[in-house]
Amino acid sequence: MKQFLIILLGLAFSSLAQADRQASGEYDVHYTAFSSLLIPAEVAQAHDIVRSQSRLVLNVSVVKEGRSIPVGVTGQVSNLLNQLTQLEFIEVVEPGAVYYLATTITAERDTLRYQLQIQLPDQAEPIAVRYTYTY
Repeated sequence: MKQFLIILLGLAFSSLAQADRQASGEYDVHYTAFSSLLIPAEVAQAHDIVRSQSRLVLNVSVVKEGRSIPVGVTGQVSNLLNQLTQLEFIEVVEPGAVYYLATTITAERDTLRYQLQIQLPDQAEPIAVRYTYTY
C-alpha cells in the first residue's frame, strides 16, 4: 500500500487538502483532511475506507528524527452546529511509514473542528492538537 502513502503525501502539498503540523519538542505532528473520493478505489478497499462525497478522511502522523513513529491517537470532531462525533482511528503501517486515519461523515459543506490527543512514547500526558478544516 505504498501507493497510499504517496497519495497522502501528494495531497498534503496540494491545494486539495489543508495540511498542517505542530511541533512538540523533538516530535512533529502532521495532519491533513481531504475527501475520501481522492483515494483510489482499490486503496480505499484495502483499508476499509468508504469512498463517498459525504466522507472526509483525516490523516495523522508523528515524525521524530525524520521517521514516522507509532503513537496513540484519539479525538473528536465537531461541526458548525456543535454536533460532536468521536473519531475512530485505524493505524496503517507500511515500510518506513506509520500513520493514522479516521473518517468523518458530513452532509454538506461545513467547517469541522478536530480536537486530537496524541500520546507520544516518552511523555506521560498526551499533547493536544486543534485543527479546523473547511469543506
